[in-house]
Amino acid sequence: MEFFEWKLNNGIGILTFSREKVLNALNESLLIEGLDFISKQASNKELKVLILTGKGTKSFVAGADIAELSKTDTEGGRRIARLGQNFMNAISQFPRPVIAAINGFALGGGLEVAIAADLRYASSKARLGLPEVTLGLIPGYGGTQRLARLIGLGKANEYIFTGEMYSAAQALKDGLIQGVFEPDELLPEVLEIAKNISGQESSDDLMMQIMEACNDTVTPVPDEGGFYFFVYNPKTPNIRYDQNPLVAVTDVFSWGFRGINFHWNKPRSYSWNEVAGQLYQVDDSELNHLDSIPFQHFRYS
Repeated sequence: MEFFEWKLNNGIGILTFSREKVLNALNESLLIEGLDFISKQASNKELKVLILTGKGTKSFVAGADIAELSKTDTEGGRRIARLGQNFMNAISQFPRPVIAAINGFALGGGLEVAIAADLRYASSKARLGLPEVTLGLIPGYGGTQRLARLIGLGKANEYIFTGEMYSAAQALKDGLIQGVFEPDELLPEVLEIAKNISGQESSDDLMMQIMEACNDTVTPVPDEGGFYFFVYNPKTPNIRYDQNPLVAVTDVFSWGFRGINFHWNKPRSYSWNEVAGQLYQVDDSELNHLDSIPFQHFRYS
């Protein structure tokens, strides 16, 4: 691979972001390569635990490649944002435990990589933050939702609104990471944790059930042009056409999406926090059925 290094030993895989000269920054080509590789590894039966880390001693992932973004037009920016969201989703939905070994800067998109993982451990010299606001941007790869779920809305807002960098000690106090180690001890310690996880007497099916249960309230990024029901109780066994609002998604943004709510017959905007764990995608067979239902059936009585 051009942008990553890969090692797999005794069921533990280490995927290293390998753009050390630019602090392992995320560019479009890296995201494409990473998404393809992680998607393929999801079916690797030999892999029990996946570790993510950065090459070198300075940076885990320092964020998006600003040099590339500065040359990107609006359409290109949307394409990269969607690609970044898909990459983070591939990590967060990976069917095996994912551990981020944060060996240095984890900023912007780099922190979004880390919070997409299941567990996070950092070097004592690591610095973490979402500095997008200082560039006139907002976190675009799902960080606004995942961070709030990890450390609470108020503390997440502090990270996002101020754009400050936080020490590993502060991140541990905030509940963002699970442990702090000296730089030369980080990867060995994370490997021991991974060995403990991979050594559990659990079947692949059981591990997948655990992963699904832990991520039950995570809402996938909807597709533009897709139809979704709001399910107020994610455990609801049946979707009721007359009770669950139907929304046609028209535009997807980093903060949420815009769509037409068929209950009210008008467009509106939805934030990710608002719809967390509540979206149910309508498949093609159901769409065929929807075509035969009178429009007024989607309205509340």
